[in-house]
Amino acid sequence: MIQEEKIGWIAVTPTVGDLAAVTNGNATGLFDVFTFDDPNVILGWNNVWGEVAFNQTFTSAPTVVASLASRRGGDGGWLRRGSVTNSSVQLVVDEDTFSDSERGHTWETASVFAFDLGGAGRLHSSFVPEPSTFAVWGALALVAVVGGWRRQPRNKLLR
Repeated sequence: MIQEEKIGWIAVTPTVGDLAAVTNGNATGLFDVFTFDDPNVILGWNNVWGEVAFNQTFTSAPTVVASLASRRGGDGGWLRRGSVTNSSVQLVVDEDTFSDSERGHTWETASVFAFDLGGAGRLHSSFVPEPSTFAVWGALALVAVVGGWRRQPRNKLLR
């Protein structure tokens, strides 16, 4: 059965800069958008978490949205995020166990979008229980949606 899907997306050129989160007319946030491609860092779940450094240092741990930008190896997988600091994020590939039980994986490339409002306001995020859906809203409006979208009531937001 074919169903219509709504897809929301954001396109950003890899760069670093100030975020247009405005407090009294001043842009107070920072962002960093980049592709990380190092064969020794983003590996499989059975390996060590890869430490990926940001291109700038944030004032606090930023919000990070990341996804795989390559598909290497015989088994599929998805990107998992570990701890986030003001200077780096931990990433690892969680390989499927469909063909075998191990979760080791070859290296992958990741696209990373890190942003911090810098005290310009509250940032709300929510994982909606639908495939591949992530939404962020607040002082910054960012939506990346694949699949059906349904609006979440404000009291359902993670704070």
